[in-house]
Amino acid sequence: MIEKKDYLKFAGQALVQSGAKIGTTLAGLPIVAVGLFFAENPKTHPFYPEVSYTHAQTYLEKGSSGTWRYEQLPDWAIMQPYRNLNYGLQGEPSGRWSAKRGGKERSFWSKWLQCAIRNPSNGFRYMDAFSCQVDNLDIEYLGDAGPLDIQPKLVPGWNFVKGMDRDTGKVYYSFQYIRGVGKTRGFKIRLGFKVEPSHIAEGDRPESRERATFTGRLGFKTIDAF
Repeated sequence: MIEKKDYLKFAGQALVQSGAKIGTTLAGLPIVAVGLFFAENPKTHPFYPEVSYTHAQTYLEKGSSGTWRYEQLPDWAIMQPYRNLNYGLQGEPSGRWSAKRGGKERSFWSKWLQCAIRNPSNGFRYMDAFSCQVDNLDIEYLGDAGPLDIQPKLVPGWNFVKGMDRDTGKVYYSFQYIRGVGKTRGFKIRLGFKVEPSHIAEGDRPESRERATFTGRLGFKTIDAF
């Protein structure tokens, strides 16, 4: 049951997690830059069966380079908060990031943007202090079941989610609010762990090992953006 005290706990959790992520992200701006000089091409991927893929036709038509290769920051202790074990340095295997970068996702600048700015501190997703395993949570929520999003189509609504770990009793919160602004844009607020009402039945994506980390997003996006 979601009670009034949960909103205070959510506020405290947001302050602690936001502070940790902002501080780590700022420190990561130069750390990631150094790590890129020692980037590696692992022979296996922790989630996918292959380490290279051909981009989806949708993104080939939008200017992607054509292929994705799993490239990763070096496996050093200082790099762990910044390693994106899923996409690596070249963005999504589908070619989405490549298309956004005009096919130049392998440039030093594009890889730094991907790892330090677009998905900062992504390694938090695999660290127990900053993430949770969604398929081990008892989940309750208020509002809309969702999933709510702006892209590729607008699904407006709101929800406040509470997930309690069945083993530790630790609680993780999430708040989302999405609405349309005119015919082509949407406004989104998201604060908290990426725990969804849909996880009650489905769990998270297999490639992310059912882990969700804290995020904070506020802003406008074009509805048909890719």
